[in-house]
Amino acid sequence: MATTSPPPPTMSAVLVREFGDSSRMNVEHVTVPEVTSNTHVLVKVLCAGVNPVDTYIRTGTYAIKPTLPYTPGKDGAGIVASVGKDIEESDLKVGDHVYIDGPSSGTLAQFCLCDRSAVFKIDDGVPFDQAACLGVPSSTAYRALFTRCRIESGESVLIHGAAGACGTVCVQLAKRHGCVVYGTASTEEGRKCALQAGCKAVSAHDDLGSLNGVVFDVAIEMLANATIADTIQHLAPGARVGVVGNRGLADGVNMRDLMSREACVMGVMLGKSTAADRLETNKAIQSALQDTSLKPVVGASFEGLQKAGEAHDEVIAKRACTYGRVVVHVEQ
Repeated sequence: MATTSPPPPTMSAVLVREFGDSSRMNVEHVTVPEVTSNTHVLVKVLCAGVNPVDTYIRTGTYAIKPTLPYTPGKDGAGIVASVGKDIEESDLKVGDHVYIDGPSSGTLAQFCLCDRSAVFKIDDGVPFDQAACLGVPSSTAYRALFTRCRIESGESVLIHGAAGACGTVCVQLAKRHGCVVYGTASTEEGRKCALQAGCKAVSAHDDLGSLNGVVFDVAIEMLANATIADTIQHLAPGARVGVVGNRGLADGVNMRDLMSREACVMGVMLGKSTAADRLETNKAIQSALQDTSLKPVVGASFEGLQKAGEAHDEVIAKRACTYGRVVVHVEQ
């Protein structure tokens, strides 16, 4: 193991000891994870991103149930603290700035253990809170647009929920690819955010008709049960719809409307990604960061691990901010 500044023996981390609401999240002192594998990386976490799915897992009602107790968090950003002996210094070294996508331990902690395949270098000039907006949102956006819907330059693309963590990345990646991007958002501040991200025009979720008769070659649904019925009415022939999120049955969907357009609705599940998918995705994300066509949008920020429960509540309720990513700044 190569290291220039050994991590301390203990750290602060959020632990969930029983499933339930956000009050089950408590900060405790625990042992810092050890680099026991030759391909392990220990990251000093400075910012952690919060996903809606993190809250579903915490309740114990999601299909994936971690062994209790566990530390939540699948995304984050920080500084490499230690690396396994098989990792070449030319590849990744102590002190490098990185973002995390799929760690071995949770990111709501002062240190996080990862396999090398889950750690991606960023330029030193990228703020850590912006880098913590990557991971699940950016990987989901890429999978929806490129792996599943296979967008092409020049196509018209609709992003429902264009102001959210995944939505803002969708907008920027689709525009970078040469698409004409439209969006929806629920609030005025959200619509302003979506326009700044690169949308040509933005409407309320239930007002696609205000987009002057545009039909869409591709549509990305963040809450399909609420919006897909109307989306179908505005699809071009042969359109593709990617369903990223859904919380119930979709009322008002007439399958004949899909038949007449020969349109396709497909699910998008990040968990189905292969190792090759992950590598392709994060290479593309790193490239977009480097050419500044991707600028992650930070929404509500919470200072300190003690605020992690509030951050979990915010990612669902959106009381403090209706756009961007919910981020927790991890005190060191």
